[in-house]
Amino acid sequence: MSGDRSAASSPPRVGGPIPQPPGSAELLLCPSCRLHLWEPVTVSCGHSFCKPCLGEAVPSRCPVCRRRLKLLGVEAARCNVVLCNLLEKCEDRESRSARLAARVRRHLARGDLQDALGVARKGVEIAPEDTSLRLCRAEAFVALGQYPEALQDLEAVCRAEPTELEGFYRKGKVLLEMGQRAEALLAWEHCLTLNPHFQPARREMEKVLMHEDAPQPCAVHQGSSGPQEEQDEGDPAFSSTQPQYLKAGSYSPTLLLQDIMLAAFPTQLAERRELHRAEIAELSNLTTNIPIFVCTMSFPGVACPLHIFEPRYRLMIRRCQETGTRRFGMCIYENGKSFADYGCMLEIRQLELLADGRSLVDTIGGRRFRVLRRGHRDGYNTADIEYLEDEKVRAGPGSENMKKKESSAPLSVSLGADGRAELSQPQGHGSSTDEHLAQDGQRGREVGTGEV
Repeated sequence: MSGDRSAASSPPRVGGPIPQPPGSAELLLCPSCRLHLWEPVTVSCGHSFCKPCLGEAVPSRCPVCRRRLKLLGVEAARCNVVLCNLLEKCEDRESRSARLAARVRRHLARGDLQDALGVARKGVEIAPEDTSLRLCRAEAFVALGQYPEALQDLEAVCRAEPTELEGFYRKGKVLLEMGQRAEALLAWEHCLTLNPHFQPARREMEKVLMHEDAPQPCAVHQGSSGPQEEQDEGDPAFSSTQPQYLKAGSYSPTLLLQDIMLAAFPTQLAERRELHRAEIAELSNLTTNIPIFVCTMSFPGVACPLHIFEPRYRLMIRRCQETGTRRFGMCIYENGKSFADYGCMLEIRQLELLADGRSLVDTIGGRRFRVLRRGHRDGYNTADIEYLEDEKVRAGPGSENMKKKESSAPLSVSLGADGRAELSQPQGHGSSTDEHLAQDGQRGREVGTGEV
């Protein structure tokens, strides 16, 4: 018993925390937020609160006893120096750092960014070697958009803890916000080196790395095998330079990122390339799953100008350009079938991209086809088709006379200048439409008929 009494009566270790009686921890809590007092302010009634809980000015009444408060000579809340020193002595360094980090996160959750940054700065000054406080301060810097300052704290964390994932992962996020994509990928690659199953870093890399990544001027990158129309046009980073990007049409792949993918992910890159080749081969087929534009009636050899503005058809036109076929089918709408059983292939002669994503496409009719099977792909219609051939005119009693008429008056000549202009130009003259139709019908009966 004497040994216990002597141990209990021994003075505290110099420099260590002051021993506290049971239940005294409750005394150190702020009556308002119920957390440990931070920068305590004592009001005229004697109660003490955290300075952020009181605000910039002293309230008119105490939140605890509801007594009217006096200003004590100053309107702004001032910290109680004695309480500040006492609280520092009652806490060890680890508890203090954890308390400060929790307070920073609380301010961030409420959107009090400047208060969060102030608490984080004070914490780093008290314990500069504490990485959790530096991570909190970096988070506050990121919320305020001060990325260089956040990067300095994160680099210090990475140097202090080279085997921990958190610092390198956040460093990669900040580098990506600063537009330094290659450095961000290296930081996330280090995370995967430490832990190959660290999914957050893997997901961030998958967002960035795409087959033949093409840089956009807004630092938002898009793989050439991904649909451009799926970009978030409401994103300010994308919309700020979207018109210039869309009007340019295409960009060259980033060679550095290709080298990184080849070195770090050779298997995944080979699989992605094989899938891309298979997709291009499928899209290049002109009889199976050909894209169908449901709009108007088109005819072989007749120009058909189009104004493309729907995202699904913008994607369809882009794929026709990328595959090199430059062809798609045109059908009219038909109730119950989504589009008619017969249509005409159109070939893209000229494509003009507009700054807002729309395009003006000059096409001309090609071969006619019959629909065998209908389908869909990424929002637009597709079809398996077979091409139609005109029936050959068999030799008969009147075939000699017909050949003479064809040789003496070819269709291109008999139509005249006005008729040829109607076929080659997108729009004709509305006043003479019926006249041309009547003339063409008469000449068709003279020359011969074909299957439609």
